[in-house]
Amino acid sequence: MKRRYLAIGVLLLVLFYPLAHIEGKNMHTQIKPVAKKNQLKSSNLEDGKKNLTYGDFGEILYNLVYEENNPEIKNLAKESKESQGLAWIKALSLVDGEKGEEDDLSRIEAVYLLYGLANRLSLNIDDKQDGNFDFADYEKIAIPYKIPTAWAQREGLFIGDENKKLQPKAPLTHKDFMLVLKRGEKFFKGKKIQRPIFFNAYEITKVEVKNSQKLGLQLVYTGSDYLEEIGKILNNYQGDFSYNPNDGWTDSLTVYSATGAKYEYEINDEAIEYRGMIYKDEGNKQWYSAIQDYLLK
Repeated sequence: MKRRYLAIGVLLLVLFYPLAHIEGKNMHTQIKPVAKKNQLKSSNLEDGKKNLTYGDFGEILYNLVYEENNPEIKNLAKESKESQGLAWIKALSLVDGEKGEEDDLSRIEAVYLLYGLANRLSLNIDDKQDGNFDFADYEKIAIPYKIPTAWAQREGLFIGDENKKLQPKAPLTHKDFMLVLKRGEKFFKGKKIQRPIFFNAYEITKVEVKNSQKLGLQLVYTGSDYLEEIGKILNNYQGDFSYNPNDGWTDSLTVYSATGAKYEYEINDEAIEYRGMIYKDEGNKQWYSAIQDYLLK
């Protein structure tokens, strides 16, 4: 009799163990298609309910844009003692220097970063600058995030929950980001940086210019006309970038964002530098000349 029960037990184990194994690995099965596309590398999207950190977010997007290793970004990360992904999004003025690897990312912060990155990668910036969208929690979304939110809804990256709410302050989960990448991969995969800086129409609150050629003269601009014009100048600059920690800059430009961030750029008539990233090409002289003509006259 004991042998009979033992035989039945073994048979049940053989029959049901594969099912239990598959169920336990279900979350891994869901994310396999993403991992096969070489988007993740050192970041893991294994727990769909786990919150996404800034470090993970930057690493995933970095590996989506750069399908091969980028030695310049590697050097920059080594200098800043950060992951390549986080160092990269900071160097693109997408994240201020205070954010750390393990800081959680909210849904609205993800919308803002994805919109900014898409405009840095696209040949043509978002000329619509349309801040209209119909998420049910419209009033909970602060002004500098409204244009990115309208873009994200228009392009289908974020569609809201069953109540048509974005839930802007809720943390972005791994599952959320997987769906966003699936819908918006065309904006990022294998693209090239076209412009190092982009600010939406609701974002810039103040601009400071220090001109060393005028004995350290510092000028502060807060008027809407100035801010709109400086936004146009910055957004329309295009150029390649490379890592170079050399000194020797003449002037500086500080842009204050309504999101609470502050970006300090070192500039001269050939290049603009931010956090060790150098943006330089023939068009930069015209770009910097436009800043001087408009702000330093």
